[in-house]
Amino acid sequence: MREGTRVAQDNWVASVSNERYTSNFAGTTAVQEGADGLVAPFHASFPDYLLQCNRSKMFHCNEAQHHELLANGCFDVMKAQLRFNICNLKSSFVFDKDVPDLEDRVRKHISPTLSYACRYWAEHLQKGNSSEAVHKNLDKFLRKQLLFWMEVLNLEKRILMGADILRQGQNGLKVRVPAHDLDSETEIYRKGLSG
Repeated sequence: MREGTRVAQDNWVASVSNERYTSNFAGTTAVQEGADGLVAPFHASFPDYLLQCNRSKMFHCNEAQHHELLANGCFDVMKAQLRFNICNLKSSFVFDKDVPDLEDRVRKHISPTLSYACRYWAEHLQKGNSSEAVHKNLDKFLRKQLLFWMEVLNLEKRILMGADILRQGQNGLKVRVPAHDLDSETEIYRKGLSG
């Protein structure tokens, strides 16, 4: 993952007992847990360790499989949490800068997990294995949640990232899926992005 992971946030994090951690990872990294509840590897070599089968053995991570898993996880989180008017704003005619408690509303209604999913689904799609499940999730996302996703990016002041994220998702599809394999509506999204 690109950032630290909130402990027990939306059941995304598996716990590792101290005994198991000490015996398997002690020479490789230390886990740093901050006051905000985020857990992150302390040493930069930890991802390299996990990706090298001869070093990590039973803890080895197949990078493409895990990116596919994370892409599907991002789509699952967005499906569960994205919704119309996520911050319950009284009017869409009021500029964000004129909503006095907008930052509090964003913190209350947009979980760190949803924020991560909205920013990194395309990167995981691009780096992951291509599967029917991930393409179905992408199709559902583009058909039913695209505007809600844009709202989250806007509320977090990250809307400018949106076009790059969509291009990255498109590039992930270009590499793996011939255009004739996509249904007509997904094909329309691809053509619209490349124009």
